[in-house]
Amino acid sequence: MVHKCLLFCRQQDLVQKVVKLEGWKKQVRDRIKKQELEAQIAKEKKEKLIEEVRQILGFQIDPKDERFKEALLQKEKEEKKAKKVAKKLARQQRMIDRLRQEADTSPSPVKEASSKSEVGEGSNISPGAPIV
Repeated sequence: MVHKCLLFCRQQDLVQKVVKLEGWKKQVRDRIKKQELEAQIAKEKKEKLIEEVRQILGFQIDPKDERFKEALLQKEKEEKKAKKVAKKLARQQRMIDRLRQEADTSPSPVKEASSKSEVGEGSNISPGAPIV
């Protein structure tokens, strides 16, 4: 009787490990698939950059040529700068949107105009005087 219980417990343990093994295999396959996709995207991006540089230079040139490398670096710098500018504009737009929402949600108190104007009678500021 003891042997049957041990055998049954061992079988259950093996079944649980097989289930976990299938999950691990799926995770490995997913990770490999993701890495391959990222590598393919990077390769396509690099090929696109190479083609753009060739169009800028106006003729076919070997990617190992020094002029090509310089043009490629310049193109990458321009793209990096463009991304930075776009990111900055997006951040500014979010700030503007947030300020507009705050202005719309919270009514600001209306400032009443004072009865005396700063320019004119009783003031020592003349209308044409420069502000210092």
